[in-house]
Amino acid sequence: MQNLKPLVTIAVLLALVGAAVVLSRKAPAPAVSIAVDPAASTTVLTQDSSYKIEYLAIPQDTENTEGTASSSAPLSRQVKYSPGLSPEVKRILSERIAALRGSLSKNVLDFNSWMSLAVQYKTAGDYEGAKEVWEYITLFYPGDSIALHNLGDLYHHFLNDFAKAEYYFKRAIDADSTRAINYAALHELYRYSYKRDTALAADILKEGIEKVSGNQVIDMYSELGSYYQDKNDTGNAILYYTRARDVAEKAGNASLAAQLDAALNELKK
Repeated sequence: MQNLKPLVTIAVLLALVGAAVVLSRKAPAPAVSIAVDPAASTTVLTQDSSYKIEYLAIPQDTENTEGTASSSAPLSRQVKYSPGLSPEVKRILSERIAALRGSLSKNVLDFNSWMSLAVQYKTAGDYEGAKEVWEYITLFYPGDSIALHNLGDLYHHFLNDFAKAEYYFKRAIDADSTRAINYAALHELYRYSYKRDTALAADILKEGIEKVSGNQVIDMYSELGSYYQDKNDTGNAILYYTRARDVAEKAGNASLAAQLDAALNELKK
């Protein structure tokens, strides 16, 4: 029978193929208010201490949240465009990046603009630029999971550093243990790319099932069913597809429940 990967929600699928996660919502409260001093900068080590990025200085005056950010690496870097981009696409991206930089130079705490800037860098093929921005966001929004998830995705699918991808996906889960997309991304890392000779791919989904909110659990059960199906473990595949179907029925999603029922019928033949 066909694998049930298409049953995963669009949001999860987008994350798993490397799309950036940008939510339109109010930004989380920053850990500090950052004012920009063009004459000063400080080096901030990431927690794994394997590399460093130059960030804006954090002055004692936490009331000032505006300033010029021309000395910030995320804003002043020369964008590295993918050679395959058409001139028109490059022009559009250049205009968007310039507009976002201008806005951020006036308000360095504009969370959504930082997120959008990272997406533009990534779309342009400047993965190092996107990384810098998402690392920068984690400096003053350390409890927010979105930038952490995007860093994990970037390291997994684009920079091919699986250890760092694991590190950031785990941090994203720590920051928000109720969001299924974080568990699903780490599951995919273990299932297809990293530590494949372990039970971690299944274990992380089982952990997520106990913690995610609402009907997100349907996707978790479906992913587990798909995982065990690929392992030719029919008993566990039936178990988790059945649980997914039951939750889908309870949620009133008759179409998804019917798809899961059809898959179960095929497994039971």
